[in-house]
Amino acid sequence: MTTRREGSRDGGPDAPRPERAPFADPPAFFWPTPVALREARARRRAAFRGSVSETVVLDGPGPCFRAVLNDGTGELALVFLGREAVPGIVEGAQLEVEGMVGRFRAEPAILNPRYRFTGAPRRTQPDTSW
Repeated sequence: MTTRREGSRDGGPDAPRPERAPFADPPAFFWPTPVALREARARRRAAFRGSVSETVVLDGPGPCFRAVLNDGTGELALVFLGREAVPGIVEGAQLEVEGMVGRFRAEPAILNPRYRFTGAPRRTQPDTSW
């Protein structure tokens, strides 16, 4: 059995608890407002929206999947370390991404970005598979 001393920091079981804001931290579904890719700055966390213009698996000691996000104002590499593919991230996919902008192989990039799909992929060629 523990005894409570007068003036202890926890105040004991009957002490009033401090009020907490209902959302002290942003909820998991919070996304910052996307900005244009031309405004990407190194060492800054930001969100961007655009379409994937290129995908490739890079050579190296381990698997590395790279997709290029394009919004018409610039391009940004999205690099997924340890992955050979990311389901749904194909050329033409519409994405919103968030992360810390840095450099990867001498180009602006976000490593392992948080992402979500914002629309169906744009078709670059007519569908003839009927």
